[in-house]
Amino acid sequence: MNTVICERCGTTIPLRSSDGGPRSDYTCKICEPPRKAQGKRGFGGILVHVLAIVAAAGAGLGLQKCSFEKVAEIRQLARVPKTEVHAAVPGEINLRGSAEPLSQDAGLLSSPDTQTACLYFRYLVEREERDSEGKTRWVTETDRASYVPRFLLRDKTGSIVVRPNARVDFNVPQSHRRREGKRRYTEFRLDPGDAIFVFGYAVDEGGTLLVAFDQTGDYQPLISEKTELKERTGRATSSIIACWAGLVLI
Repeated sequence: MNTVICERCGTTIPLRSSDGGPRSDYTCKICEPPRKAQGKRGFGGILVHVLAIVAAAGAGLGLQKCSFEKVAEIRQLARVPKTEVHAAVPGEINLRGSAEPLSQDAGLLSSPDTQTACLYFRYLVEREERDSEGKTRWVTETDRASYVPRFLLRDKTGSIVVRPNARVDFNVPQSHRRREGKRRYTEFRLDPGDAIFVFGYAVDEGGTLLVAFDQTGDYQPLISEKTELKERTGRATSSIIACWAGLVLI
């Protein structure tokens, strides 16, 4: 009977017909390293993989929808030309002027942190936290906003009442921030005299026009301290980013 010697342990083993002829590199079953398991992927793994694909596709479609909405907003802004107060007529309206209280003794808001008299504020309180890797993040504890029921927009031709509501997107810059310990306090305010851009809907109430935001129409309720051009540019940039991110995820 032909035999062969294991090159690792030196054991003499009978040579089987299935092993072929004698070889110098023979390894016995005991010394042979175990083969890697090549079983089929379990049901759980397949399910996780499918769910990940579905989630990514859903997120991608959501970003695509957001991109299309931004494009629609840009078209709305471009479709309604800037109007002066004296030329205002009922319907979608695009105005630029300064924000003022209805009168000298009209009630104004008092901002929470600086007690500044204002027409609108957003107040943000955040707490600093560190993760296990030492990275800092800010966790929101308070985020609230308030606005006066009515105020005036005034340009060189006259003034018109603006009546904001919950649908309005107030886009105003940061006015104040301070830090105390692990918390920071931020105010975004619309102060009397600030220049604003308003995109709303002019309505006739008792023979007087005012700008409201609860009517149905082709407009995006907006009160902003940015110019119309900057608003359109910002929305265009957001649309491009959302579109590309959506395509990547899909």
